[in-house]
Amino acid sequence: MSSVNFLEKLSNKLLDMTKSLQDQFSELVRPAPSGGGDGGIYIAKIDTPVMVIGVKYEYVLYIQRYGPPENGLFDEAILTELRAELGVNAATAL
Repeated sequence: MSSVNFLEKLSNKLLDMTKSLQDQFSELVRPAPSGGGDGGIYIAKIDTPVMVIGVKYEYVLYIQRYGPPENGLFDEAILTELRAELGVNAATAL
């Protein structure tokens, strides 16, 4: 009779563990609260402020044509030429 009790307790324990795991997986694959997804793994939600970063097009052209600037310093003469090519006023380029 003790074997039956042991197996019954083991069976109940396995069922409890299975239920617990199912609940955990259901929580992980629930849709994100923002409604921005169709399910998937959801680990954590982090609220961060949105920053909009813009790059002026003359710098993009500079890097496309001449590569990254030496020592991180753009050549002002080349930038002036690019601004003229783009029709950008030097006052609005700053």
